Amino acid sequence: MSIMYLYVALLVVMFNDLAHGQTCRSNAPRSDCGYLGINQQQCESKGCCWVPAQGQPWCFYKTTPPSSYQVDSVTSNDLGVKLSLKADGSTSTQYGELITPLAVDITMETSERLHVKIYDPNNRRWEIPSNVSPIGNVPTTAPTNTLYKFNTAKKGEKFHFIITRATDGAVLFNTSSSDQTLQFVDQYLTITTTLPGTESLYGLGEHKVSLQLKRGQTFTMWNFDTATPDNLNLYGSHPFYLDLRQTGKAHGVYLRNSNGMDVTYGDKYLTYRVIGGILDFYFFLGPTPEAVIQQYQEVIGRPHMPPYWALGFHQCRYGYPNVEALSDVVANYSSNKVRSVYTIKIVTCAINVTYYCIFVLL
Repeated sequence: MSIMYLYVALLVVMFNDLAHGQTCRSNAPRSDCGYLGINQQQCESKGCCWVPAQGQPWCFYKTTPPSSYQVDSVTSNDLGVKLSLKADGSTSTQYGELITPLAVDITMETSERLHVKIYDPNNRRWEIPSNVSPIGNVPTTAPTNTLYKFNTAKKGEKFHFIITRATDGAVLFNTSSSDQTLQFVDQYLTITTTLPGTESLYGLGEHKVSLQLKRGQTFTMWNFDTATPDNLNLYGSHPFYLDLRQTGKAHGVYLRNSNGMDVTYGDKYLTYRVIGGILDFYFFLGPTPEAVIQQYQEVIGRPHMPPYWALGFHQCRYGYPNVEALSDVVANYSSNKVRSVYTIKIVTCAINVTYYCIFVLL
């Protein structure tokens, strides 16, 4: 009898998947359905797909053929272009209803910086307040000799945009793949860019990973106070990456969004999955890594100058049992033997004591 129940249950799952058009689309970005050490039998028993592939999850969720957006109108202005999008066909997705219409503003802010903002024109959604995180100054006249070019879909076409480097035509961001389409649901926003496969990416912090990001990883941004385990989200969220190409030229991409998100670095693609807000991208053309960081800081603000006393040797650790133990550390650092090696300025005790304490030694 139990075998019959199992058979019926599997039929129900199968017909439910067919009714919703869910299939194992291995050529689309994959959402990990597995865990470390999962095998094919365990994966498929969860109703998920099993397709081995380098740099991607082998066990991944079934997906429905993605709904997409069509360009309804295109309006040029002095600083760029404004598009209106409407859902192309069904608005139903596995995560909810597509928001329609959408607006897309593409603004040439400086010769090195391009701004692409995708949002709901009829309902205000969460955006980071400018007094919390600044935004770049918007010009009143178009910049000249821009380092970038951009192309968008025409009216009636499936929405996409492509950003290239003006000097050599290198494609920097490209959302035109037919299997990787824009989705804009209330609590699920996703967009994918293709990559050449020879790039070197850095950023998407804060995580304890190699300096150069490795393909096949998903970087979660959801601030979390924890010890520093490998590959897990940590204290801060920095949805910015620097892309260094084999030509030696670099560019940067910043998504101005403070909601929780996953960014998946696949074999030849990068996919954003965000749980709220809008898609507010800034592109920085460099062309050197140093120039990219300078341009990035023109938008988010420069680092604060620390006080002079904070520039010295600073010790902080977790595990002091009491203040007396910390006082002994301060005394030992103040000894002539240690002072000859380190000129210590600050000793900090961490969260395991009942309060934070800082000793400043001037």
